[in-house]
Parts: sequence; structure tokens; C-alpha cells
Amino acid sequence: MKTFARISVVLTGLSVALNAFAALTTISSAPLQMGASSSVKPNVMLLFDDSGSMAWDFMPDWIGPSPLPGCGVDKPRH
Repeated sequence: MKTFARISVVLTGLSVALNAFAALTTISSAPLQMGASSSVKPNVMLLFDDSGSMAWDFMPDWIGPSPLPGCGVDKPRH
């Protein structure tokens, strides 16, 4: 029973001590880019890939002969 009491006291003390480090903060009611003093410009790049590779399967179930010479997939293993 003494062990349980000691563990309870330690855990209670830790929970009180850890909560003491919490601080209140003010959260903006408007998005950051809408503020009057905001000088930060958006940094977003949107890319669309419409190349032929986008029509391929992500991980093919087969590996056939390579159309490229010297690629290595069309050579038998020894």
C-alpha cells in the first residue's frame, strides 16, 4: 500500500508541475494573411503533371522487355 501511495503522490505532483508550464495565448480571429501588418506573401506552388507517366500503374505487376537498350530488365539473370 505504501508503494501505491508514493506513486500516487509522485504522479499528482508531476501533473501539477507540468500544468504550471502551460501559458495562455491569444489566438487571432482573422487569418494571418488578412492582418493589416502582414507583409508575408503567399509561398505556394501548384503543379499539374499531365505527362504520360501519370497513366502508368504505380507499381506494375510485371516487368517486360525494356524499350531502352542496356536498361538491364531484358537481360536474363545468371
